Amino acid sequence: MEKAKLIEKIQKLVGLSKSPNEHEATAAAAKVQTLLAEHNLSMAEVKDPTKQEATDENIVNVDGRKTIPVWMHMLMDGICRANYVYCLRTGTAQEQYFTLIGRPGNVIACKTLFTYLQETVERECKHQMQVAKTKPGNAGTSWRSWADSFRKGMANRISQRLDERRQELESVDSLYEPIGSALVRQSMGQIMTQENKSFVQRKGMKPKRQKATVSSSAGRQYGEAAGDRTALGGQLKGGANRKQLTV
Repeated sequence: MEKAKLIEKIQKLVGLSKSPNEHEATAAAAKVQTLLAEHNLSMAEVKDPTKQEATDENIVNVDGRKTIPVWMHMLMDGICRANYVYCLRTGTAQEQYFTLIGRPGNVIACKTLFTYLQETVERECKHQMQVAKTKPGNAGTSWRSWADSFRKGMANRISQRLDERRQELESVDSLYEPIGSALVRQSMGQIMTQENKSFVQRKGMKPKRQKATVSSSAGRQYGEAAGDRTALGGQLKGGANRKQLTV
């Protein structure tokens, strides 16, 4: 697809992402993120093809929360890695937020996808917990622990799939792209990753690590299965091997 036509298509999708129809808006936003990643474009280029982006710092508050749950950090971190953005959980014990380091267009894509997936995880957790409560043998289950483990399992699986998709895009050329596009994406990804690291070093920023422990194996398994089913712009497929939870 020619770049001009591609940009025109993305611009139309951006318009649809503002639709009052929630399903249409979230599907369009996810598709924008997918096309930007597949073709190594930024939102700045979509608005102005001559504009170049510089790495910057962006603070993200999550629904006015004072503290950010571990599963949300896992989810945002996975999204950011897939989009060549550096994610830090910053703030104090009383007030926490995300600081995203990267090119503005990539950061916007991360924020858009995070909003969509955060809502998806919460909705699936509520629904699947209702299903689990009807199963025999679950009497006495700590549903608070089950829900926490579900969210972590789902966030972890989604992050794995995003990483798999990024690796696929960096290794396989599309039938509709010039030969070598995957190599270009890989090279640009390395450049942006180094830009982010240099920025973080100059600012003296240090990441805060947390252990992602789960107390309900059943909740985690339900979450992983939901993460396999989650549609991300209709581009990702599940089925890869599970890995340990990371954050």
